[in-house]
Amino acid sequence: DAAFGVTLGDIVFDDLNVMQPLNRTIALLGIPWYNVIGNHDINQDAKTRRLVNETYERVYGPSYYAFDYGPTHFLVLDNIDWIHNPASGESSYQGGIGPEQLEFIRTDLEQIPEDQMVVLMMHIPLTDTEDRHGLYRLIEQRPFCISISGHTHTHEHVWITHDDGWEGPQPHHHIINVTVCGSWWSGAPDERGIPHTTMADGAPNGYSLLTFDGTDYTLDFRAAGRSPDYQMEIDAPDFVTTADLSQQTISVNYFNGSEKSAVELRVGDGEWRRMTKVDVVDPKFQRTFDREAELLAKKEAWRALPKPKPSTHVWQIGLPDGLTVGTHSLEVRATDYLGREFTGQRIMRVE
Repeated sequence: DAAFGVTLGDIVFDDLNVMQPLNRTIALLGIPWYNVIGNHDINQDAKTRRLVNETYERVYGPSYYAFDYGPTHFLVLDNIDWIHNPASGESSYQGGIGPEQLEFIRTDLEQIPEDQMVVLMMHIPLTDTEDRHGLYRLIEQRPFCISISGHTHTHEHVWITHDDGWEGPQPHHHIINVTVCGSWWSGAPDERGIPHTTMADGAPNGYSLLTFDGTDYTLDFRAAGRSPDYQMEIDAPDFVTTADLSQQTISVNYFNGSEKSAVELRVGDGEWRRMTKVDVVDPKFQRTFDREAELLAKKEAWRALPKPKPSTHVWQIGLPDGLTVGTHSLEVRATDYLGREFTGQRIMRVE
């Protein structure tokens, strides 16, 4: 039901010959498709800034541009700042927009009423863009403006505040979006031969659905190949002895969660207990990483998972006192930044 799709950069993985056949494949979806340039979509051997985007622009057009869809205004940005050192012959990149593109953004936004929703799309997260404060000055007084990026192979909601030099009256909502390839198609393959490719923050690979209604918007997380109801992973033991109950910690990775979310747990028909948000490595992903590292050491053939990193959407709590021997249902209720509720369940046995 999507009106159009967007690839938020790294359309290909350095092999630019893949662009044309990929276009033919995406066309089979039958909806318009827009593209954002990423650091793997550029001419890696370019010696001058002018040639860096040559192939991308030949295939897709300008590396930064604007368009309207209904009442929403979209700005597609190129924040891959390519740096070539002629002396060493080496090249690198950083997040950067540059004065020419900032002038384009300024001129474009002068034509857009302040009561219109504006969406900025880029590859490298806005908070990792070196000259972002110049962009902040152009958007921080707009009451209806959000931004979205990729690049990190994690999923995260960031509210940019004065701590990062933002001078607007309200924090700016920036989304670092889940990737379709997850952790670069790494991890053990499933029964179809496709790697599970869980990301380093414990979230599955997938995509997001952005829905607009005037100046209101929602972002919904979708795990690839899973039901839309799959919004969290509950990490709990299959069984636990009564002697060990007090040492058990229940972890919930609520994939689309953020600092503005609330997550609660109840056991059976017990009372709801608020869980604590913690910036820790997802314990289930850590176990998966350790198990697969052992198998890779035995010459199993698949791409290694990335090293686990602290997740921004994990909540934890201990089990309640007085659980009796038997089978118990663990139910989790998560509330997102818009007040919408999502639930998950897990069975655990006490022996």
